[in-house]
Amino acid sequence: LRFIHCVPSKKKRTLEWRFDIVIARHLIQDAAKVDSLPLLNRLYRKDGKGKVGLIRGLDGVQWAAAQLVRYQGCLKNSGRVEEYVIEAGHWIHVMKPDELIAIMAPSLRSTT
Repeated sequence: LRFIHCVPSKKKRTLEWRFDIVIARHLIQDAAKVDSLPLLNRLYRKDGKGKVGLIRGLDGVQWAAAQLVRYQGCLKNSGRVEEYVIEAGHWIHVMKPDELIAIMAPSLRSTT
């Protein structure tokens, strides 16, 4: 299932990338159904090690107030889940790549 297709350009002898809006809509709706809070709860209770970073775009998929309260409760209770909010839409890696890298880099560095 692909929501981006490479198609011949009508104006030039090149290829263009085009979104399949119907598939993209289904993917976004499907992702919105996922409740990842049980996973976060299991991660921080399992071995007491490591941290989990929750990164969300401020202008991206809207989070319901009740959902944010649940996540923020997990953040406070665990001490191991960190929230990062970037002023960007859904495509954080495209809109604010430097901010995203700055958040992720410490976790990606080798510990050896």
